[in-house]
Amino acid sequence: MIRDGQYDRALALGQRLGENRRRNYNGSLMYQWAMTNPETLFEQLDELPSDQLKDQAAKGLVRYSHETKALSSAQMEHVGSFLPEGYVDPYGNSRQMRQMSSEWFDEQVQLIFINPVQREKAKEE
Repeated sequence: MIRDGQYDRALALGQRLGENRRRNYNGSLMYQWAMTNPETLFEQLDELPSDQLKDQAAKGLVRYSHETKALSSAQMEHVGSFLPEGYVDPYGNSRQMRQMSSEWFDEQVQLIFINPVQREKAKEE
């Protein structure tokens, strides 16, 4: 439903569930929405019917902000106002490690493959 833009319907469906199942359902729903259409979720953030949904939506937007790059810094600052004091994205470290690994790999490719080819070309000239 989220991928089809049926946000209200998806939220209403969750209201039929018990408390624990609704919390899990809504958390998954907010993360899916943040991943597939962060702009729309941001627009609806202030209007979500509960503080718990706003918290889950904000966490989803933070979680996927690096991948989607859909929201501005000012928008992300507003998103942060829905998060608990001192909130740290639990996925932030893994993203940073992937970035470091990617940079390391790029350096290795330069050292092993590209620099020797460039040296050979320089010798030929």
